Amino acid sequence: MLVTTKKERLNKKDIILLIDCWMAPSLLYFNLDRSIPKKFGYIHFHYSGDILTNDPKLTKKNCLKFQKEIEKNVEKLNKKNLFIYAQSLGSIFAFMLTKKYDVKKVILIVPGDNLAESFWKGKLTQNLKNSMSKKGNTLNELKKHWETISPDYNIVKNQKTEYLIELSTIDKVIPYKQGERLVSLLEENNIKYKVLKDRKHTHIFKTVYETLFPKNIFKYFKK
Repeated sequence: MLVTTKKERLNKKDIILLIDCWMAPSLLYFNLDRSIPKKFGYIHFHYSGDILTNDPKLTKKNCLKFQKEIEKNVEKLNKKNLFIYAQSLGSIFAFMLTKKYDVKKVILIVPGDNLAESFWKGKLTQNLKNSMSKKGNTLNELKKHWETISPDYNIVKNQKTEYLIELSTIDKVIPYKQGERLVSLLEENNIKYKVLKDRKHTHIFKTVYETLFPKNIFKYFKK
C-alpha cells in the first residue's frame, strides 16, 4: 500500500480520505491531490493491482489487510471530521469505513452494490473470473465468501452520512444496474444521497476524467 499526504495539512479539522480505483497508476492522481480545497487535509490510499486475484480467500485477505491499514491511519487522526472520495473498487472500503466511523460526506465514482457480482460480470475482471470458475468456484459461493466486504452488507440504516454518487449508464466494468441497486439500497435505508448520471461516457472515462478534473466534484464537500 502507498499512502500520500501532506503532514502539515493533517492539522486541519476536516480530512478527506481518498481511495483509488483498481489498476490505476498512482501518478494519475497527482492533480487530484493538488485540487483538494485548502480547508481540507487529506490522506490518499493507493493499493496494488493484485489486490484482486483468482483466489477468493486471498482476495478477501488482501482487501481486509488494506482496510486495516486505512483504519490505522484514521485512528491517528483523533476524531477529525471525515470525508471520503472513492472510485470504483475503492467504494467497498468506503462503506466499511462509514459503518465503523462517523463520516460526514462521501463521493463515489462509478460504484456497485455487490463486490462478487461486479467481479463476476465486469468487463475488466473476466480473465480472473474465468480462472476462478475453472477451479470450481461459482458466483453464489463468491457472494457468500465476500459478503462482509461488500457494500450491500455494510450499509447502515438511518446513517447520517450523505452520499454523492456518479454513475455511467453505459458502464460495463461495474454494470450500471449494480450502481442503480446501490442507490436503491440507500433509499431503502433512509440515507441521504444525490445521483449524477452520465449517459455518454464509460467507466474508465469517468474515473480518468474525475481524476484529472476534480474541482467541481470536490465542491460537494464544501457545501
